Amino acid sequence: MQYQWVLFDADETLFRFNSKGGLQSLLADYGHTMTDTCFSDFQAKNLVLWDRYHKGEIDAKTLQEDRFSQWGQRFGVSPQQLNQGFLDAMVDHCPPMEGAHSLLHSLKGRVKLGIISNGFASMQPGRLAKAGWSDVFDLVVTSEEAGIAKPDPAIFAFTFDKMGGKPQKALMVGDNPHADVVGGNNVGLDTCWFNRHRLDRPQGVNPTYEVAALEELQALLA
Repeated sequence: MQYQWVLFDADETLFRFNSKGGLQSLLADYGHTMTDTCFSDFQAKNLVLWDRYHKGEIDAKTLQEDRFSQWGQRFGVSPQQLNQGFLDAMVDHCPPMEGAHSLLHSLKGRVKLGIISNGFASMQPGRLAKAGWSDVFDLVVTSEEAGIAKPDPAIFAFTFDKMGGKPQKALMVGDNPHADVVGGNNVGLDTCWFNRHRLDRPQGVNPTYEVAALEELQALLA
């Protein structure tokens, strides 16, 4: 194994992220049914907030509360409570990505394993436990904990500090060409773009590897 560490993004890399299912569960708890319009309106607002979060324009607390502000007014519930209910529901709506179990099993014991996620800290332990991965990772870092999101170099510096120093050879794996690939490349990591939808490579994105399935990455790291 040429790498000391393999670092993974979480959502849509190791886990599928079924936000529609999570929102349906949340609304059902309050006696409401989610319509397609309701979901599309939420997604439109949520995506704008995530884009601002990735750019460092807002913090995690603002993102989490603002996306539920309208629903909070409608239901008479605080946005904080709705957001936590959503994160709790998502534990049951984040199944492992196809090939993830086999990939992690093949790497465990040969290399240190970590997660660097722009997701939120409170939902990580539950879904790792549900996947049977509680003891798989040597390190789990979230942007909420670090105070900054990928692709900012500061979240990688925060991670290296947790590692006890930047490893000589590490690989960053993720589905987001900018947050994961450009972010990793900018701090001297090898990178793997998990491009399962076989999208055209954006200009300026130059991963060390590109795979459409995690089984391909497992073969590369064998």
